[in-house]
This record gives sequence, C-alpha cells and structure tokens, in this order.
Amino acid sequence: MRKVHFSTQMIHQFESKLSGAIELYQQRIQWLTESSRKAFGLIKGARVGIIVDVSAISSGSQKEEFQNDLLSLIDEQLSHKEKLYVLSFGTSTSALWPDPVEVSPSTLQELKLWVKKLQPDGGSNLLQALRKIFTLKGLNSLVTIMGSCPDQPSEILSNYIQQSTVGRDLITHVITYKCNDQVPPAVLKNFAEALGGYYHCYSTETEVYTSWDMDQLLAEIQKAQSLLSHIQALRNRTPNEELTGMMKEVGGVGEDFGTGLTPFSFLTHLPEGMAAKAPMC
Repeated sequence: MRKVHFSTQMIHQFESKLSGAIELYQQRIQWLTESSRKAFGLIKGARVGIIVDVSAISSGSQKEEFQNDLLSLIDEQLSHKEKLYVLSFGTSTSALWPDPVEVSPSTLQELKLWVKKLQPDGGSNLLQALRKIFTLKGLNSLVTIMGSCPDQPSEILSNYIQQSTVGRDLITHVITYKCNDQVPPAVLKNFAEALGGYYHCYSTETEVYTSWDMDQLLAEIQKAQSLLSHIQALRNRTPNEELTGMMKEVGGVGEDFGTGLTPFSFLTHLPEGMAAKAPMC
C-alpha cells in the first residue's frame, strides 16, 4: 500500500472536519425524528401513491392519534408534492380518487376529510391494494403504511412488487406504524431491501424510530468516529512525527455517498463532501 505523508497541521484540520461532519450527521438524525418524519420517515418522489392499512384502526385515542399523524404528514410533506393518490385497505380497498390528482388546496382538503373518516376494515389484504395501485400510471413513489401483519407472506408480496415495477422508475417506501409485535424491524428491513426501497419503523411504546436514512447516517458516523480514534491513537504513539499510511482509512469514509475525493481533497473538503451526500429530500 502506497504511503501518503500529511503534515501535523493538515491532520489537525482533518480531525476538525471529521468532528464537524459527525455533528452535521447527528443534527440530521435529530431532524429525522421530528414532526411527521418521526412517524412516517422522509417521503421521496413528486408523484406519490399512498396505501394505508386500516385493519388495525381502533376507536378512541389510538385512532385519533393515527389520524392526527396522517394530517401532519399531509401538511408537512404531501402538500409539497405534485400529484397524490390514496387508497385504504383492509379486507377490501377504498380509494379517494379514481386517478392521481394534482396537489391543490382543494384536493388537500379532500384528503384531510378522507383521513378523518377512516374506519377499521377486517383483514389486511395488502396484495389486493397493490394490484389496484399498480394499474395506475404517472406515479413515481409508492408509500405503504402498515398497521398490522399483511394477510399474504412477505415473499409473495415482494415477488409481486418486483414483477410489477419492472421497467418503472418507482421509489418504494414500506412503513410500519406501531406494529413491531407483528412486523419486527428486521423483517421490515429485509422486505424493503428486497425491493430496493426505503423502510421506516415507528413505535411509541419502545421509542423505536428505525429507517433507511437513519441507518445510513449512523453507519457514516461510525466510520468517521473509528477513523478519528485511529488518528488519535497514532498521534499518541508518534506525537512529533508525520502520520503515514492513511490512504486506506481516508478512502473508506464517505465512499457510500460517492464523494470521489482524493486523500488530499478529502482532507480539505470533508464537511461539504460528506454532508452534501447525506440522504436529502
């Protein structure tokens, strides 16, 4: 492995930039746990289809909380999209509109009234809901909000979604809302990854907010902290000498976000390079 020599001043700058990048990632994680992002994650795409599991909706405060979270999602995220389509499913399916509609004050008001009228409906026939939504054209994002375990096995659902999305530029989100006991986070993650999509798990009981975005950020924080600890350990051994052999370690941080930086440019551009490639809207 080719050795690269860095001055003490450059190493200090590198440590400072690593610490700054870690702080930016931590701030991003905090932002992801606020408002509607806490319950549903960050919804990507401009033309969004949403299918909502109503099989487990109960009466009283639990139902009201779910509806309020959906209303927050509409105000904070869906109102900024171009087109929307919504479908509730239980034993059967029920759509608000026959086709995707342009986002406007009137359609958003219709959507809010629809949310307030959601009622429980027996089982959780996710496959039927997927068959309905895949007949539509013009969507580039699919959001599935599950409140219970689907009637169909994940293998059948995964195969159907993969077959139905061939040749389509479609972002998939799979979200579990307060159903960790029925759909464990590991199962949700595996299901979403099989689709090449995003996952988000929300549970108030265990304070669990697991998502693809957060996992990516945590992985980058771990890389940066590991490299920072390694640099500090090397300095403690050779406090008055230049550090060498850092090519491999420097190249590892930020690779997942495609910085494409040389060791020198990485030292001088770390915060911008890393922060700019964090999962964004």
